[in-house]
Amino acid sequence: MSGNLKEEEKHLHKVLQSNGYNNATIRAGSKELPSNDHTNTEQEKGLILTIPYIAGLSESIQRVCRDIDIKTAFKSGKTLRSHLTKVKDTIPITTESFIVYSIPCSCGEVCIGETTRRLEERVKEHQDACKRGDEKVSAIAEHGSSITPLNGKR
Repeated sequence: MSGNLKEEEKHLHKVLQSNGYNNATIRAGSKELPSNDHTNTEQEKGLILTIPYIAGLSESIQRVCRDIDIKTAFKSGKTLRSHLTKVKDTIPITTESFIVYSIPCSCGEVCIGETTRRLEERVKEHQDACKRGDEKVSAIAEHGSSITPLNGKR
């Protein structure tokens, strides 16, 4: 093994220890992997269980799984950073297409629809149809014309 590789292995060992991994787990994870010649059968590969790493508990689970020929892999849990940072901006629901929507009515009923266009376009169509009383374009306009307003006027 070259000098740089040895140094890197020592560095990884220190980092893993500082993150709560014990020596046995580090040694188990640093064993040389078999070649990837795709000759292994499904039975030889076995099951792999991926669980979040929790110091003390994960090693116990790993021992139990090893006894029943299940390999374990650990993943890091949610960090404060992952909760506080968002890589993508949230897109307003009104600009989304191909969605199912519901519009509540003052009478207590709910109109459920779906559209391939942007939601804001479809809602505007419903609003315009209600203003015009165009029952052919909008089920909401049709429903609105069938109910009596609270003040008794149309």
